[in-house]
Amino acid sequence: MSDEMEFLSALDAFGKRSTLDRLLDRLPLGIYLDKTKDGCIYVNAAFAEMFGLTRKECLAFGWARVIHPDDMSTLQTEIRRYEQTQEPASVQYRVVHDDGQMRWIHARVEAIVGDDGTHLGSIGILLDVTRERNRQERLEEQQKLEVVGRLAGRIAHDFNNLLTVLLSNAEFLQAEPLTPRGQKLVDGISQTIDYAEKLTEQLLLVTRRRRVREEMAPLDAELERLRPLLSRTLGEGIEVHTELGAGDAQLPIDAGQLSQIVVNLALNGRDAMNGAGPLAIATRARDDRVELSVTDAGHGMSPQVARRVFEPFFTTKEPGRGTGLGLSTVRDIVESAGGDVQVDSTEGSGTTFVVRFPAWYGQLDEIELNAETMTALSGEARVLLLEDNDHIRTPMGYALAMHGYDVVPAASLKEAREKLDGTAPVDLVVADVLLHDGVGTTMVDEVKATHPDIAVVYISGFEGDHLPEERLADARTRFLRKPFRPRTLLETVRELLSAEPPPSA
Repeated sequence: MSDEMEFLSALDAFGKRSTLDRLLDRLPLGIYLDKTKDGCIYVNAAFAEMFGLTRKECLAFGWARVIHPDDMSTLQTEIRRYEQTQEPASVQYRVVHDDGQMRWIHARVEAIVGDDGTHLGSIGILLDVTRERNRQERLEEQQKLEVVGRLAGRIAHDFNNLLTVLLSNAEFLQAEPLTPRGQKLVDGISQTIDYAEKLTEQLLLVTRRRRVREEMAPLDAELERLRPLLSRTLGEGIEVHTELGAGDAQLPIDAGQLSQIVVNLALNGRDAMNGAGPLAIATRARDDRVELSVTDAGHGMSPQVARRVFEPFFTTKEPGRGTGLGLSTVRDIVESAGGDVQVDSTEGSGTTFVVRFPAWYGQLDEIELNAETMTALSGEARVLLLEDNDHIRTPMGYALAMHGYDVVPAASLKEAREKLDGTAPVDLVVADVLLHDGVGTTMVDEVKATHPDIAVVYISGFEGDHLPEERLADARTRFLRKPFRPRTLLETVRELLSAEPPPSA
């Protein structure tokens, strides 16, 4: 009997051994046998389950139809190498079930050869490594986010220093007599600075280095305000239609974060429509929830893409056209504020994103920059202003001095010590966290050694988590993240100095 006949006879006998067949079906490993040219002639139950097919559907080459398209080339290359060398093959690839579920498979294939070296067939052992692959991908993503986070934090710190300078000078300009055109230009500068601040927030949000602010945004009113920005950002080819029905409902985020959500969703819709088509933005209130939906008429998404659309760095766009951070940022803002975001999409039929937030109803307290308000922010106290950036320290000191405070400006720890040596104690310290010659907390500790109840305002271009929690938990301590306006500093200083100091122990 020839080797081939022996092989076929063995396979027939194997198929009749029901006891062995049942035993193989109990294995957590996928097992298959194939014959050259004819393809697969046997699979066990685990193999069929891994591929999302019946055992009959797996036979011949039926199993190949569920291989992920992106992995087909790799698998074919490995198969050709295996057939040419008949050396054991080991390869990982993805399979996609008809319901969209995806599995990672690790396959080990050994050749069955006759005495004369003829390749008669193969036996393969498969292992579902989906969980391990997902764990590895999460680890790699965390490592990538950590690297990006450190870079983003450094960029945000330096950029926020620059924005603080611009904000301070823009606010002082607004107090000067200007022509209508000059006032419009200054307003434009302030709005652009606000938008630039949101870009740094987006960097910090996506790396979990930024917390959502405890502020409120009136949804419909902010969307009306955003219309000019959307028109400029999306381009002439996008027709924006709005249907605003949320009334006076407010969201537990600030206006800048709402802008990030709307702009990112709108840009995603624009790209899906290749820069031309209708974009519908709608709002409505439902009991204690408020909904914002953004709908495009683009190419839609497959179920596989829709499931991953909020993952950081995931993008289907060509290199250079997307970072994969926009929708991830949307999700982070929404979930941090107690909301949720869902996507409804069908290939060829467009996409709708629905964002749901807890709603709040009430009147927002607005603080206008006028003479009465600024008078209320004035005070009489001695303030140490420790900031190593001259362009920030000067306008901050000017604002404090203009409102009655005795300012002791210092550009370093060394200068602060020299100016305070032998002089009257200060009532409040404004200290940058990171200085060229150390950290601001060092000076705070030195002042508190003799005046433990001193009020403190820490300022930094980084988020407050760069400070120990016990420092920020102090009732007479505040943290201001750059950029901020002089008015914000004045409000904070006034609040701290107006509060009663804690009783002595």
